[in-house]
Amino acid sequence: MSCVNACEDNYWAIGDAFDNYEIFDKNNIEHVQIPCGEYFLKEGDYGSEISQIKFNAGKYHDTTIKYLLEQEYITINDIIGIRICKKKLEGDYFKKLIIKLIEDHPDL
Repeated sequence: MSCVNACEDNYWAIGDAFDNYEIFDKNNIEHVQIPCGEYFLKEGDYGSEISQIKFNAGKYHDTTIKYLLEQEYITINDIIGIRICKKKLEGDYFKKLIIKLIEDHPDL
């Protein structure tokens, strides 16, 4: 076990049964603002020849998507799906528990 989750700065998107998966619409202002949620990318290689990243089919956190867009590894056109999550936990929500586990069980 590491302290990565204890030191997390980003929030955790919490999906529930009422948060629907949708096709990403680049003409929808809410989608383009990359709200809290889960995103699906086209499977494939992204980035330049120097720094190429491979993505498998799956969901990615909005902070990952924002970073990839800022670094120009992906474009809005590479996002194919979205699940806007209305609930989130702050990044340090589990901090006390994780630190206690690390202290009590250093062998983990």
